[in-house]
Amino acid sequence: MKKYLKSFYSALKNACTAFTFIMFAVYFIAAILGRESITFPTNAITWVFLVSIWFAISNLVFEIKKLDLIVRTVLHFIAYTIGFYFVMHFLEEFNKKNNNINSSNAFVATIVFATLYIIVALAVFLILHFINRKKNEEEDYTPAFDKKKNDDKDEKSKSKK
Repeated sequence: MKKYLKSFYSALKNACTAFTFIMFAVYFIAAILGRESITFPTNAITWVFLVSIWFAISNLVFEIKKLDLIVRTVLHFIAYTIGFYFVMHFLEEFNKKNNNINSSNAFVATIVFATLYIIVALAVFLILHFINRKKNEEEDYTPAFDKKKNDDKDEKSKSKK
């Protein structure tokens, strides 16, 4: 039970961090676009926090060691893409109400996010692959059935007797 509470606490802490980061990113993007102030309706902030909890829970998929790393990454990608779409959708709905914008920015932003996620994930996998390959090359190979090595062990054991 203590392990689950610790995992829940960690997930909640990560959710709060994700919420803070998402809010900072939204306000940063608004500042870049020239908007000095942006306000969220209360229900949008609640949904952003729920999506942050979704992100934190989806990060727990990497702790499932029974699944292959690629399967865990695909599950993480799907969960993050869905969460990112919801965040962008709420922002788009808010902008439509205030500015009468009728575009599908949420879908385009989600496609950009998915593309960047795939590029970064592939880069990480390549780096990890080369690091693991270098470690494997550095290890000395000792054959299990080396007759000469086994003969040397037999001679040493005979000489001790």
